[in-house]
Formats: sequence, structure tokens, C-alpha cells
Amino acid sequence: MKAIFSIILLLGFVSTYAQDPNYPPAPPALVNIVAAEYWIDTDPGIGNATAISVTAATDISNAVAALNTTGLSNGIHRYGLRTKGIDGKWSLTNINEFLVDHNPGYATPPSAITNIVAAEYFIDTDPGMGNGTSIAITPGQNIPNIYFSANTTGLSNSTHYLVIRSKNSNGVWSLSNVVPFLVSADFSYPDAPAAPGNITYAEYFFDTDPGFGNGTIIPITPGVDLANVSFAANTSALSDGVHTLFIRSLDDWSLTNFVSFTKGSVTAIRLLNFNAVANGNKVFLNWQTGTEEITDKMVLQRSKDGIHFTDIAFMNAKGTPSSYNYTNEHPFNGRNYYRLKMTDVNNENTYSRIESVYITGNDGFKVTAFPNPVTDKLQISTSTAIAPSAYITICNMEGKEMLRQSLTTTSQVINMATLSNGVYLLRVTNGQQQQTIKIVKQ
Repeated sequence: MKAIFSIILLLGFVSTYAQDPNYPPAPPALVNIVAAEYWIDTDPGIGNATAISVTAATDISNAVAALNTTGLSNGIHRYGLRTKGIDGKWSLTNINEFLVDHNPGYATPPSAITNIVAAEYFIDTDPGMGNGTSIAITPGQNIPNIYFSANTTGLSNSTHYLVIRSKNSNGVWSLSNVVPFLVSADFSYPDAPAAPGNITYAEYFFDTDPGFGNGTIIPITPGVDLANVSFAANTSALSDGVHTLFIRSLDDWSLTNFVSFTKGSVTAIRLLNFNAVANGNKVFLNWQTGTEEITDKMVLQRSKDGIHFTDIAFMNAKGTPSSYNYTNEHPFNGRNYYRLKMTDVNNENTYSRIESVYITGNDGFKVTAFPNPVTDKLQISTSTAIAPSAYITICNMEGKEMLRQSLTTTSQVINMATLSNGVYLLRVTNGQQQQTIKIVKQ
């Protein structure tokens, strides 16, 4: 009996079913659209925008309306569009962007070209329109190839600026044309020095200056010029290595001349040349070797006094005859001394001769060379008086001297027609002043 009862309950459970939910009522019928409006950039509020004429209907698709863009600036703008049903309810506002890009009003074409009726120039400082120095012209619409003389009296030796402008018959001045030029007048030379006196004393010393008059005496016969004096310098107390011999004489004390030499063994390297030239506020150094088969390394050294040297650059030897270059970016202001220390595989050293370069700093010495590039004649101008021993040299980029001549005036011409096309270094030496300029020959 228990089994039959359970089956009946189960059948009663299976026969149950889910009830359908209640659906919402159908929406009301669509109402007619009876109004529409738009606005541009700023919404004035519903019902306050510009009206659009529509024919009442439940669907007004493809209706065409003209939006007034008068007064809008060129650029991106946006417009809003909405409609109202017969029940007085407004739709959502549809917003779109559009571009205004209208052509501006063109200016009236210029009048016919007028005659140029006046011209003037000034140097360096503008005195104001119409206040320059007048240039004589024949009035016309085009006045090319006008020649005139600009008065440079009283201008200092340096670069100046010539400014030229013209005026038309309407009284309108042109733009000012500016041309730089160099004034390089001859300086007044000082009085000739007194007749030289006799040189009565000479001395030498090695490496360290013992003070004027304390060197080893050189036997001389007093005279104005002691050329070709020979003497024996005693090197017995010197150690093997590089030393410097200094020589000077007395009428008034001369400059101290020096030469470097090596005492003892020499390493197996042959140095063809070693050069140092000033290039603005830098020093350009280059050297060439003839042999360096057993050379290990090279050290470039610099000194302020020609005696005490410090290392500034290290280079490994290439093992074959080669060319080397180095630029000293920050030399001393004044005299700089350079030499090359060469070390072979046996750790033995030899030294080049000492090269000196004078960096002018701010002492006013300036050299101008033009035209550059040059084909034949090169004009050299200097900004200071010329020393009696001043000279000009031109070297190729390997340091070989190609031309040398005395510098006798502040404005001098060099004939470069015989040189091959290429790049050269022009060095102007004027007493303690020196400047180097890179020149292109073509």
C-alpha cells in the first residue's frame, strides 16, 4: 500500500505547469510631428531656436531645410535639430558638426607701378627715413646699375654696414638693403727706433732658467749682428733623454731662443714633420712618420713654459708610415708649446722638436681673407699694425709648407694661382700674434 501512494503523489507533481506572465499594454498610436527647430553653436532653449517649416506627419524623413550660416567665422561649428509632436512633447536634440570655409573678400588690385624718385644711404646707424645721404638717380620704375661713392671718412678699422633704400612718387620708402664691408686703412707707423747698440754678452743654459746673467757664458765679439756664432755646449752632466738648450744675448736682453735635443739612444722611428697651427681659439696639430715598425705608442704633450710638459693625448702607432691629426680644443691664452713623445716596443722614448703657437685671446688681432673659396688672388687684411718680422705661410692639410712671404701692410694680396685645387691652412704671424684660416682653392 505504501508503494502505490508514493506513485500517485509523484504523478500529481509532474502534472503541474508554469503560468504565462502579464504583457504590458500596446503603445499608443504614433502622433503627428507638427514643428521643428534648429540652433547653431549655442542652444537657446526648447522652443526658442530657429523654426523649420514642416508638413505635419508621423514621419518627416527626407525633409530639406536651409540653415543660415551668415556671420559665422571660418572653422568648425555645430548645429542642433529637434521636433515637436502634436501632443506638445519635444524629441531629443540631434547634434552634428560642420565646417565653414568661405573665400574672403579679395583686396583691390594694386595700382600701376610708380617711379622711383629718390634714394639714400647711411652707414651703421639709421638716421630715419629721408635723413640719410642722398644718392643721385634718374627717376624710373627700375634703376639698376646705379653707381655712387659712399663716404667712409672717420670710420674705424673693422666691419661696418652700408644701408640703401629708395622712395617712389607716392612718398613710400622701400625696404632697406644692408651690405657689410670692411674698413682696413693703413695705420700711422711709429717713429723709427734708435740705432741698435752692440750685443756685448751671450749665455746658454739647459732645461732650467738660472736667471738673467747666470747662464754659461758664450764667447763673442761685441757687435750689432752676431750671426753664425759657434760654441760648444757642455752636455756631460745631462742624463740620457730629451733636453732643451736655451740661448740669449744682452744689449737689452733678447728673447730666449731654445731648441730641443735628445742625449743617448734613439728609437727606431723616423718623424718626417711635426706642425702646430692656431685655428681661431684652437690649435691644430699634425705629424707624419717615415718609419714606425717597432713604435708602440705616441703621446702628445703640451707646456706653458717650454720646459715642463704634460700629456694631453695618447695614440697607438699604426706600424707603417702614417699621418696623424689632433685638435687642442682648449689651449692656454698666450704661448703654447707642443712636442711628441714616441715610445718603442723596448719602452725607449724619443721626442720631436718643440712647436710653439700663440693664442691671441682678446688682444684684438684679427685676420680677414677673401674671396674664400679663391681661384687666384687672395686678399689678406689685418686689424692691427704690422710687425717688422711679420710673415704669411700657406700649408696643405698634411702640414707641408706650400708658400711663404713677408707681410708688409695691413692689406696684402697673395697669388695662389700656382697651387692645386684643395684645402689649405693660411697662417699669419705678426710678432707674438698669430691666426690661422682655412682656405679653399678652386
